[in-house]
Amino acid sequence: FWVTPVDDPDGGDLIFDFLVPIEPRSVLLVDINPPPNPGATFLLRDGAGRRRIYSIDAGWTGTWGNAGPHRLDLTTLAPQPGNATPTWARATEDAGFTHSDVRRIIFHNLSFGAMDELTICH
Repeated sequence: FWVTPVDDPDGGDLIFDFLVPIEPRSVLLVDINPPPNPGATFLLRDGAGRRRIYSIDAGWTGTWGNAGPHRLDLTTLAPQPGNATPTWARATEDAGFTHSDVRRIIFHNLSFGAMDELTICH
């Protein structure tokens, strides 16, 4: 828990491993800045190793100086528009992926960006 979300210009991975199955609901993303920032991915992996991946466009949370926060819905495969147009978060998943059996979450940030308020059910 952070009172103020902060990003890292070098990017990196935030990895969450769960001992019991969870059902991810949403996450708040901040500072997924426009190009030259390359964007980010948010990966869910179920107990069988199948994946759902959200590919998040650079600038999805907004423009420079006004880059979020913006909530990513982790319950849908529908494209999600960003705060800045035209930017999208698009989801793909492996056949048979079980959303109620997620065991690992990886936020892969390629540059600036931060996350907060990961919401789950179990």
